Amino acid sequence: MQKLLIEIPIAINTLFLSYFTLLIINPNWLFHVGFQLSYLAVLFILWLVPVWNKVYYPKHMILKKFWGIITVTLAAQIGIIPLSLYYFHQFPGLFILTNLIVLPIIGLILFLGILLIFLSSINTVPDWFAFSYNYLIKLLNSFISWIADQNFFLFQDISFNFNQVIFSYLILSMIAVYWKLKTQKIVLLTVLSLSILYYSNLLLRSIIQQTNSLFFIKHDIV
Repeated sequence: MQKLLIEIPIAINTLFLSYFTLLIINPNWLFHVGFQLSYLAVLFILWLVPVWNKVYYPKHMILKKFWGIITVTLAAQIGIIPLSLYYFHQFPGLFILTNLIVLPIIGLILFLGILLIFLSSINTVPDWFAFSYNYLIKLLNSFISWIADQNFFLFQDISFNFNQVIFSYLILSMIAVYWKLKTQKIVLLTVLSLSILYYSNLLLRSIIQQTNSLFFIKHDIV
């Protein structure tokens, strides 16, 4: 356990410091869903992304960008899945595709937005630049609307209670401990296997429920 405590990254210590500082300022934030999800997402990004980068890290610049988006997205999603299922009872199946498209475009929009503000301050904004910037925003909004309409990839009505949330984070905590200590690998593999079976069962039940709902809707229409 001492080895585990010594290897805790400084970034995670800083995250916990800010977490407790904010709670001292306003303890009610502890019960805000956004507050909980935000810190969990950042915590798992700080934990998992460096681990995955040690396993594989591309050399090509473009692949590095996409790999970064994928790892950050997966790490954040793993961290918030239990709590998200508990509060919202749904899981977005297209979250990786969405982030692969949206995040680069948002970065470009922010850069161009700063440039647009600067050009506006000196009254030299070309018409083609303003038109292109506006079109890029409309294109992003259209893509987000299209993603939102893909109900088949949104798994809804997933039953997930508070005990399952605690169980899920206990499993993730055990994985973190065993990964750091690098002992009892058989126990780690057992925990991973049980986790995969458990969440696969939940996902399968959600797919079956969604398929049955679509069947009954079509049957009623006919």
